[in-house]
Amino acid sequence: MDWTTLVATLVGAAIAMSSSLIVEIRRSRHDTDSEWRRSRREIYAEYLTVLSQARWELSGVAGNGELSDTARRAAANEIFARCYQIRHQLELYSPSAVSEPALVYFRTLRTFRNAIRDGLRDGAPDYSEETEYAAHVRQVKEEFGQCRDAMRADIRLRRTFPDPPLRLE
Repeated sequence: MDWTTLVATLVGAAIAMSSSLIVEIRRSRHDTDSEWRRSRREIYAEYLTVLSQARWELSGVAGNGELSDTARRAAANEIFARCYQIRHQLELYSPSAVSEPALVYFRTLRTFRNAIRDGLRDGAPDYSEETEYAAHVRQVKEEFGQCRDAMRADIRLRRTFPDPPLRLE
């Protein structure tokens, strides 16, 4: 009996199976990584959208001088309530480099909400950058920018595509 043919066949089969297994493991890792990236992108976008929308709506409450104190508190609470669910999702899926600035942004917006609940008005029509309202808005926008930048950095770590060129028109 010729053993070399049998051994060569077994070695060839082992190499083929090992190669297939390695390819399948890499494909599985790639698919898992892609799913995590997609999930993070969706959560990051939703987080920024929900909190930005809440900021605009809270500004509307601050500008509405016809609301009673009770109605103002209720409106501010209702607007901000939807921010909690997405915050919890973000805490589950994001690394600390993202969740920490995101929580600072969340807390800053919550402080803005609390000030509006307590009677803060936007000062319209005599709006001034020197008001307490303007200081709150600046702080919220600053924290938004830091949160957004952390999210971009996290996504960019996983995708090495350069930023698109700026078009100045």
